[in-house]
Amino acid sequence: MLGWLWTLPLLAASVMVLATGRRRGAGWPLAGASLLAAPVALVELLLALFGGGSLAPLPAWAAALLALTLAWTAARPADAGRDAGPPPPEEETPPAGGPAVRPPDGLLLRAVEQTLEAIAVTDLECRGRFVNRAWAELHGHSPAAVRGHHLALFFTPEQMAEEVRPVLDAVRRDGGRTVLLGHRRRDGSTFECHTSASLLRDAHGEAAGFVLVARPLAAEVEQPAAERPAGSVEAAAPAAV
Repeated sequence: MLGWLWTLPLLAASVMVLATGRRRGAGWPLAGASLLAAPVALVELLLALFGGGSLAPLPAWAAALLALTLAWTAARPADAGRDAGPPPPEEETPPAGGPAVRPPDGLLLRAVEQTLEAIAVTDLECRGRFVNRAWAELHGHSPAAVRGHHLALFFTPEQMAEEVRPVLDAVRRDGGRTVLLGHRRRDGSTFECHTSASLLRDAHGEAAGFVLVARPLAAEVEQPAAERPAGSVEAAAPAAV
């Protein structure tokens, strides 16, 4: 009698369902039913081998459960996508007929470096983080010479105390100001600029520094680059802001 052979795939399917359910963390009701079907199949196998009869109709129930467990296991590939986590966000698409929304890496930095607007970025203590060419040359310096210098390099002590300090205090409070500020050149001469100061925030929304944009008055337009003296930065003691 080979009728007991159907119990072998039932045993294998029960083990497979239990292992799969453990890995996926799902399908435990069906896995529990398979665990109950396994002893039925094992007893049926022993009875068939030693001529002790049959557990019918339990084998019929176990056979139906076998089909169910195999179907559940076969459905695993369809559920695999749910275990892989959320899909990656879709890339932003450019507007019809327009350029890409997100500029290539480095493009924004090059634009700031090469713009005619004089731009300086500092931390909250007014230590220089970035100065573009227009800002450096507006004050009579080369860009490399002013890298990392304190903001006090570009203002007289009186300007720092009486003009710059109050403006930056207001920026900390309000987020931004546009005022007429006096500036200092490398040779010590002073001039006035329409200066916009805004608060720079980090990725968490916390205040991280200041962004200053200077626009000289029409009467203070700087000399052409060929006429500017190329010198190093004069020593300037940082002033607390």
